Amino acid sequence: MDALALPRAGSLQMAMHVDGAHRLATWTGGKEQAEIARTHVALVAGAHMPLRREQVLMVEAMRGAAGAAHVTALTDLADARDAEPWRAMMGATGRTYTYTTYNGSTTIMRAADARRHLVATIEPIYAYYDARYAPPHWVGANYADEFETFATRAFLFVDAGADVAACRRLACEREPVNIAMRRRFDEAAMQRTFGYATSFYTRHYEEHGRLAPNIGVLTFCAVRVGGSEENVHVYHAIGAALDSAAQPDYSMVARGREVLVAFYARVFTKVFAAARHCGANGIVMSLVGAASFAEMYPGGKHQMHRDVWVPAFDQVRSSNNNAAVKLAAMGRDADLANPAGECLRAHGASAAGNYPQNVFSFPGWMFVNAWDCHSMPGNGNEMDGSLDGYVGRSSAVHYFGWGTANPHLVSDEGLVVVQ
Repeated sequence: MDALALPRAGSLQMAMHVDGAHRLATWTGGKEQAEIARTHVALVAGAHMPLRREQVLMVEAMRGAAGAAHVTALTDLADARDAEPWRAMMGATGRTYTYTTYNGSTTIMRAADARRHLVATIEPIYAYYDARYAPPHWVGANYADEFETFATRAFLFVDAGADVAACRRLACEREPVNIAMRRRFDEAAMQRTFGYATSFYTRHYEEHGRLAPNIGVLTFCAVRVGGSEENVHVYHAIGAALDSAAQPDYSMVARGREVLVAFYARVFTKVFAAARHCGANGIVMSLVGAASFAEMYPGGKHQMHRDVWVPAFDQVRSSNNNAAVKLAAMGRDADLANPAGECLRAHGASAAGNYPQNVFSFPGWMFVNAWDCHSMPGNGNEMDGSLDGYVGRSSAVHYFGWGTANPHLVSDEGLVVVQ
């Protein structure tokens, strides 16, 4: 087992979980070394990685006076191959974020210089995508250059009563690409680097036999169209994935129409809550879950609109002063020639045109992306013909909307609980 020399006395504090108890341990010795024990996760240059409850959670690079004690039982920290970026982080100083991780433990994380954070967290991801499925490279550069500006404007929306710890894991443990359960990335590399290869949504269902909570993520970031750029609020809503019988969500079909109506009512309630949260001038609403995701609903997607989508939207639109919110409908007139589109028109929405060109016509509005329960925002990007793919190929949503790359998203400050 390799050993790693720690930096100068008083410069390091560990937030640890040992046998379920939260402990803080400050290294103050002059020559002690920390054993780098085996683990399936990486702790690198300020990046928040998925961690088991009993593992060390995070590190704060901080200045302090030397003392008499030194760290003991410093185990399960990082794989030996991660020693160099870990050392680089500990040797630096800077601002810190205090937040609560998805497993409920209060943690301190260095804001990091965003460039180092990018190198540690984002650059490996690009190599893991299948050809042409990765985000555009300007998105990574934007994440590095604008981290301080946009990271704290991302928020995680959860339903009241939901398991918040599970919701935070859902925001962190996401696959680069998942299109109808086809994973277009190097699963072995994801496992080595981030400690998982399949989404927490999938693993939660496999382990517990029930669906994980439904979440939504609000991002504020750059959208590029040609030579123009606009900063835009995008809310990433997750509809029921009924495009494959292998999807965990397909289990809802057998449980009856009422279950799906209730599910979508919560999805739409979070959409309106997000618009109020960011002070949007209105909502450019997409047909969340009503297009490709509804293909295998019994009777087809239009039947799903009539049975599920329309009743749920009508219910939510008429409650909690939601009727006063201005609406537009994502897409062209032809895209709205279906029961769900007609529902939006009945509620006063006109065709807003296609994303991303339409962002310039609706300044200050919130755009609703039809996201995926498994993937990072943007999913398959250039090779993804869904709205999520068009969002990904033109917007810097990927890493501000992924809890592993953006600690604010899984912080107490980034959590919005919706009644």
